[in-house]
Amino acid sequence: MTKGKKKTNRRLKKTVRKTLGTLFLISAIIVAAIPTEGLRAADGTEKEVTESYLQQMKIPYLDSKEEIYTTGDGKYQFAYVTDGGSDKGAVILGYNGGYLEGNNLVIPDGLDAYKKYSYSDGTNGGYVAVGKENDFLFYAVNQTTTDPVTGAEIVISTSYQPCRYEDRAQWENLSSEELYYKSDTVSGGDLVPVYEKTTDSNKQRIKGAEVWYIGNQYLQEGTGKDAGTWKIAGPITSSDKGIFAGNGNIHTLTIGKSVKGVGVYAFYGCTGMSSISLGNGLNIIGDYAFANCLTMTSVNLDRISNLTTISDYAFANCQSMEKFTVPINVTTIGNNVFEDCYSMIGINMSNAEENNGFSVEEEMASTNNATALNNFGKNVFKGCANLRSVTFPRTFSNANGPVSGSIDVSEFRGCENLKYVTAANPSLKITGGAVDTSYTFDSFKADVPAEFYLESVDSSQFHTCATNNYMAFSYLNSDGTKQNLYELTVQETSGKKAVYRVNSSNQLVYCEFDSGLETVTMPDTVGPYQITVIGSGIFRNNCYLRRITIPSSITTIEDSAFKGCHNLKDVIFKEPVNITSIGTDAFKTQEVEYHKADCGNKDATDVQQLYFTGPISDDSAPFNYAMDPNSYINRGNQERTYITYYSGWPKNLEVKYNPDTDKNELADYPTFKEIQSGSKYTTGNYAYMTLEYQEAAKTAVDKYLGTNSEPMTDYEREIINAALQIELPYGIETIKENLFTATEPSEALPSNTTKTLTAYGLLEIGKETFKDCTNLSGVYLKDRTTKIDDYAFKGCTNLTGVAVPATTTTMGKRPFTGCEKLTTVDFQGSPYFTCDNSIIYSLENGKKKDIIEFLEGRASGVVAPTEVEGVTGIAEEAFAGTKVSSVDLRTSFVTDIPEGAFMDTPKLFAVYLPDTCKSISKDSFTNSSIAYMEVPESVSYLDNDAFGGTTDKSALQFYCVDGSNAYIYATKNGIMTTSKPLELFYTVTFWDWDSTLLDTQTVAAGGDAVPPEVKGREGYTLTGWVPDYHGVQADLQVTAQYEADDPDASKYTVTFLDWDDSVLKTMLVAPGKDAEPPIDPKREGYTFIGWRPAVTNIQANTTIYAQYEKNDSEDSKFTVRFIDYDDTVLYVQKVASGEDAIAPQSPTRSGYTFTGWRPAITGITKDTDTYAQYAITGSQDDPNATATPAPGTTATPAPGTNTTTKLYTLTVKNGSGSGSYAAGSQPIIIANDPAKGMQFSNWTIDPSNTTIASKVLSATVITMPAGNVTIEADFSEAVKQLPFKDVSKTDWYYEAAKYVYDEGMMSGTADDLFSPNISTTRGMIVTILYRLEKEPTVSNSSFSDVSENVYYAKAVAWAATENIVGGYGDGKFGPEDPITREQLAAILYRYAQYKGTNNSNTADLSVFTDAASISEYAEDAMRFAVGNGIMNGNGDGTINPTGTATRAEAAQMLMNFLK
Repeated sequence: MTKGKKKTNRRLKKTVRKTLGTLFLISAIIVAAIPTEGLRAADGTEKEVTESYLQQMKIPYLDSKEEIYTTGDGKYQFAYVTDGGSDKGAVILGYNGGYLEGNNLVIPDGLDAYKKYSYSDGTNGGYVAVGKENDFLFYAVNQTTTDPVTGAEIVISTSYQPCRYEDRAQWENLSSEELYYKSDTVSGGDLVPVYEKTTDSNKQRIKGAEVWYIGNQYLQEGTGKDAGTWKIAGPITSSDKGIFAGNGNIHTLTIGKSVKGVGVYAFYGCTGMSSISLGNGLNIIGDYAFANCLTMTSVNLDRISNLTTISDYAFANCQSMEKFTVPINVTTIGNNVFEDCYSMIGINMSNAEENNGFSVEEEMASTNNATALNNFGKNVFKGCANLRSVTFPRTFSNANGPVSGSIDVSEFRGCENLKYVTAANPSLKITGGAVDTSYTFDSFKADVPAEFYLESVDSSQFHTCATNNYMAFSYLNSDGTKQNLYELTVQETSGKKAVYRVNSSNQLVYCEFDSGLETVTMPDTVGPYQITVIGSGIFRNNCYLRRITIPSSITTIEDSAFKGCHNLKDVIFKEPVNITSIGTDAFKTQEVEYHKADCGNKDATDVQQLYFTGPISDDSAPFNYAMDPNSYINRGNQERTYITYYSGWPKNLEVKYNPDTDKNELADYPTFKEIQSGSKYTTGNYAYMTLEYQEAAKTAVDKYLGTNSEPMTDYEREIINAALQIELPYGIETIKENLFTATEPSEALPSNTTKTLTAYGLLEIGKETFKDCTNLSGVYLKDRTTKIDDYAFKGCTNLTGVAVPATTTTMGKRPFTGCEKLTTVDFQGSPYFTCDNSIIYSLENGKKKDIIEFLEGRASGVVAPTEVEGVTGIAEEAFAGTKVSSVDLRTSFVTDIPEGAFMDTPKLFAVYLPDTCKSISKDSFTNSSIAYMEVPESVSYLDNDAFGGTTDKSALQFYCVDGSNAYIYATKNGIMTTSKPLELFYTVTFWDWDSTLLDTQTVAAGGDAVPPEVKGREGYTLTGWVPDYHGVQADLQVTAQYEADDPDASKYTVTFLDWDDSVLKTMLVAPGKDAEPPIDPKREGYTFIGWRPAVTNIQANTTIYAQYEKNDSEDSKFTVRFIDYDDTVLYVQKVASGEDAIAPQSPTRSGYTFTGWRPAITGITKDTDTYAQYAITGSQDDPNATATPAPGTTATPAPGTNTTTKLYTLTVKNGSGSGSYAAGSQPIIIANDPAKGMQFSNWTIDPSNTTIASKVLSATVITMPAGNVTIEADFSEAVKQLPFKDVSKTDWYYEAAKYVYDEGMMSGTADDLFSPNISTTRGMIVTILYRLEKEPTVSNSSFSDVSENVYYAKAVAWAATENIVGGYGDGKFGPEDPITREQLAAILYRYAQYKGTNNSNTADLSVFTDAASISEYAEDAMRFAVGNGIMNGNGDGTINPTGTATRAEAAQMLMNFLK
């Protein structure tokens, strides 16, 4: 980013933070806020149910004056009405819930009508039966006597009693001839009641009135004398008015056979209702009728019934309902009917049941299956998170759908477990965005599982939709049965398409590409089935294919799968690779059987090289295929060509089979020089190299070297590590000749930087493989290596670490020659080799056999007899080129000094040969400085050229027997002889523990050195010297050894106890040091306030107690003052009622001993002053004898004592505890509660050396010094944690989401959701910019689709005026359209021009494979956005200009721009 760009960003940053928070909150809720018809509003309120809507329903809407009856027990209230005919039935309008026997509610088939009755004197007569014309009914009660003559019973008088519910036993079984109603008839001039029999059918009792409806109106009960009567109060337009709504004691519900309709909200919120049974006479279920019945699991409803309509939200939020069967007569399912039915697994909308071995699902899709359903609402299954499948019957067309003859994907919003949707009708369409423009096919695909598919017959609208929207499709047979064939169309980055079909055996059986499609990424699944098998010949003879990515799901690639794909260059195996088998000729790409008609490479003779990319392992089938000698790709007349294998990012290794060695050979690896060049690791050279990888490779070395000060990215660190820590996995058997020697010597690394190489399966290290690799500091061979050849690591001057596996059986000539820093080789328990004191030996039966090599990093040039004891041989050139000075072989059994053994040894002085030695070979001592050699008589052969080159024979002296072969050789070659052996001396150096030189001594061979005096080491005891200085046989470096004294011997034990004496922590503390308290403990109802006594300056074994304060209000606490003998207030604290006060540190008084406080400070129940008590020092400590006098009296101090205690001021800022205190007292200080968004950080204390128990606890104790103290509680901004469950730390946008959330620029779409994949609209973006400019005054927008009253109207007008936006060119702006990436770039680019920002920092877009798809108007803008780091590619080499900008991308761009 340029300096000018950064400066502009800093100027904008504060303004952005102040304005973007609100704007992105709009973004967060915009989906919910769209006022789509039939949905809940954005604030969560319910759909508006209006009176006019209810008047149009099939449930009678009654006049407000309609007579209302009740059942005799007062349980139901209802109207008795006609339904378009002469018959009448009941409409239930009221229910008086209460105790429900067995929690079972049965809506009766018939109801008896009663009304409240009042006697003539006004008293309440209870509920009385009524007739059909609303008359109260009576029954006759006769008063009789017996005729004395005839004995017959004579009626004296008749009275008429109302048919009260309570008296129904008296009258209930009477016939209509025996019931009466009262009519007013004039008789004798007075109005006398006349009772007439109810023989007229219209006057007869309303008995067993069929219950037809549960109504849509609610009642209001009268008050006072009208109590027990009801009238219609109004329409039911909200859930609280539902007739049975909210009755939680209903567990099971049965609605009788006569019921035709259930009204709106009828049983809303009956949360205890688990099941319902509906009669087959039911015709309509009203809006919200059973909504929010949270525990309802089943609905028993006959498939054959009268039900035609299930209205809006009828079963919404029935979270426990698992299945539902729609009767075949249903014509309409309303909006949101099953919304948020979380547990719903399936729905049967067809006339289907298991039949003749066919499943219900197959029957539902059958062509024989027909239902009346043809009207389907919106959002029917919204939020049905566990819904598995939906099948629309053959006869369903949804003519009134959002688009005629269609359903919209918004029906399934939030159906995160939906596996498939089936259309038995091939003409049924499925749309995206037709109901809610923000919920498109892309939104739907993000909601449902990856295995989701649409299902129908071949030539169906569903098939077309699946193809056009890149969703999986399942083929049905014409009879509705499954073909078990699944298809997926994929649009590649080039815009061309590929079609894949897989069967239920997971086998890819068909693949078809658009003509000219070159780059393909195979999907891993097609619908419910993974692609695990690429069938034989699937891609055979494809002339266009150049690159293909094989998914992890593939386990088998069958014979000839890619045979004849003669332009195929790159095959990328996506990790983890699970392929176990690749068939014969699967990638025989050059053997073409026929060409496509438009193939432009029919006659090519050159072989197109083939490159595999994947993990290198001998367990990898692709790797093994590529390394198989039989897997050459050429046809007969072409040059033999094998597959090149890449390890991919970040190791970037290249491996190829070498037919000359018959081994898998490392052909290339990453170097600093190549990385820094920026030309090697590009998308053009390596198919796996994404744009991010390429950019990382370009900048990695500069950042590592510090020439670029920006922090390194993960990708940059990965490729640097790959170059510095080279790893060769199992499968790489050898290294290409001269590979390292051609690159490493010229590889310039920064100082103190070296490389290591770790190989897991190299079979051998060839001759001079790593010659002059001066950057190598470590080589670690882990397994399988059998041979290290001559001079393998010659000249690796910085090599310090080498590991050789136990599999190595052969070591060539001095493999580590020139490795001047190498002192040892780790042979990892090898039975064949070992390294001891910088000498490599071969082993035989666990014993040293031959000397292989004397390492040049060895400090001492003297080889003692103890080092060669039992050795039988010396390898050629074993000591050549080293600084060896003396070798005593007299304890060995060496028989030959081989060729070159001591060649080129400028420091060599003496060699002592054993009695077993027989020969000295050619060049054994050529170019050496040897001056003395002890040659036994056993030596019979000395080669004439044994002491050739620069070796000065005249300075050489043989100790040998006169007349021996050695004597004769010496005489002949001018070598001196002597009969006196040479005595050897060695240097012994003594060092102290801190590398202090103590003494240097010269000791004769076999003698003992004398250890010097040492100064000693505080806290430690000298225990000896290492190595042993007795019997010296070589130069020695001896170091003093110490053992630490017991570090805890002088420490004190500090025990921390909780309020209940439980041990919280025990620790040892050095005298005068502070104890480290445990984590603040918890106590219910109390607040932890600190520790007592102090945790500082520990001088004895100490028990420290946790201190708490009861969580009472300050007003209810009592004040306790601690007062010294001179009325000085030492400490004041608030104590909850009944609790104990916490005493301060014990005060002191010269000549006296403090004995306690009086009165006691336990069980405080009032404000209390307590006084310090003292006894004269040296007395019997009797507090009563020398007690401090009560207040108002005067104590007489001892002679010479000072009775005045000076007080010092403690000032506590942002906390409590301020006051005047004596030196040594320990007041408690407590920080104030932090403000919102802040947290207590620490205490700042002045003077800084004041003793404080803890600086990081908000409640603590200080020890007052002899001076004033100021202490301040510091607060810091509370660390915000991301609350979003849909943002993981592994997500690419995590840091961006956290940044915008922490900065308050974006919040969530819900408390725990960020919704990273929701699109951002064009209107939102311009509004952000407009508010950044402080909303300048503008005229109205000229765009036809931007009305004046929307939130973005002025923003769009301003942006158009300033040429920041231009619209679509047809007079429209598209404010609600999701903004594309190139549109966003264009807007930001023009806004930067408007602000006068330097836009010269641009990028080359040709690195993106889809750069050609960038619109012409956006090309400069895209260069600006990429060049300034505002926008990046997608990780697959594309920039995706027409893709929508999601919230995650918006967050990332904001962070890129501001951070």
